[in-house]
Amino acid sequence: GRKQDGWNAHQYHANTEFYANFGRYRVTINVPKTHTVAATGKMVSSPSVKGDQKQYIFEAEAVHDFAWAADSTFVERQALFKSAIQPEMRIQLYLQPEHEYLVNRYFEAAEATMDRLSSWFVPYPYPNLTIVCPKAGAMGAGGMEYPTLITSWDASIHNLETIRTVLVHEIVHQYFYGLVASNEFEEAWLDEGFTSYIEDKIMADAFEYQPAPAVEAASVFVPEPLVLEGWKYSSSYAYQSNVYVRGKLVLHEIERLIGWQKIQVALREYVRRFMYRHPTTTDWQTTLEDVTGQSWRSFFDAYIYSDFMQDYSIEAVATEATETGWTSRVELAGPVEERKLVLQVTFDDGSKRDLSWNPATDNKVTFEHDSPVRSLQLDPVPYKVILDHVRANNNYQVRSSNWLASWLSHLLQLFSQLLGW
Repeated sequence: GRKQDGWNAHQYHANTEFYANFGRYRVTINVPKTHTVAATGKMVSSPSVKGDQKQYIFEAEAVHDFAWAADSTFVERQALFKSAIQPEMRIQLYLQPEHEYLVNRYFEAAEATMDRLSSWFVPYPYPNLTIVCPKAGAMGAGGMEYPTLITSWDASIHNLETIRTVLVHEIVHQYFYGLVASNEFEEAWLDEGFTSYIEDKIMADAFEYQPAPAVEAASVFVPEPLVLEGWKYSSSYAYQSNVYVRGKLVLHEIERLIGWQKIQVALREYVRRFMYRHPTTTDWQTTLEDVTGQSWRSFFDAYIYSDFMQDYSIEAVATEATETGWTSRVELAGPVEERKLVLQVTFDDGSKRDLSWNPATDNKVTFEHDSPVRSLQLDPVPYKVILDHVRANNNYQVRSSNWLASWLSHLLQLFSQLLGW
């Protein structure tokens, strides 16, 4: 994870997270006897009580950090989980009383996630996974990952989908932060981008939630390179939208090119090669090339080491009258890549026609029609171009008495997609 040999001990910035060596921890924690402690690793023995104090001892092997939480109101629940691939492990919940009614939902999300992670990549190597729910109002402690321990949203949150999504996301971190300990100061996308991508896959596979990556691309207002020190992003928003969103969109684009089965094999090999190590983007590229048998240099140079997106657009429309109707020529622009895009034409009589455009072969589409063109839309809903973050130039409206109504109709269609996501 280092660019050069030697110490890599950056200051902790607002836009950076973790990078540390693996080690063995033995930690003794003294708390008031009224409190219960949740922590990284495994409790060595039952806590001892002396006077008004209680002492816990935890041990953890092959982890690169240690975290703990103490509370007098924890509702503690445990369940054993195993599968055909995953050896028996213990899932431990430390919830607030307000979330006690969600115990089964917590276990459901944790078990579904661990089942897929162990099947898709490698079995979870630790004996337990601990989930802590912070008190209501303590959102600053919520939604966080540590070795063998995660926090959910705080107890004020009761929306099941919101809770489930953050649980899945934080548990996935046990692999792309916990096991594969990349340098999050300098290449945060290797954790957050990968974790967000696998979160999408698990939510779709386990809970029938359909992500909309092409819609999310609109949130990337300022594309910046994925391999960039966290403090060098132009803003906190730029850090979040690139490291989390653009990072996962790039992985969705790789999946579009080679399919889920092959990218899953590549990710499995990546985890197997670099468990308990500190891989770089170069290591991911090498693994991907080894699995697919092809070079990914130009792709990585454009989308990962640079800020390239896929901004396709309608540049101009020219229409000429003929004896039988009209002939229109549409000039289009965008990355010259081999793919089939849909150009949807809406005519004044209300009919629609889908035309095919391959950006690698031409920059225009010509067609004949017997009704005037009302509007055109390149890559209509449901969107196929994942990395197109500027959708406004995908639409062309012929000026007419009802052009404003048509334009507003398109905006409503787009917002309905966003709300659905």
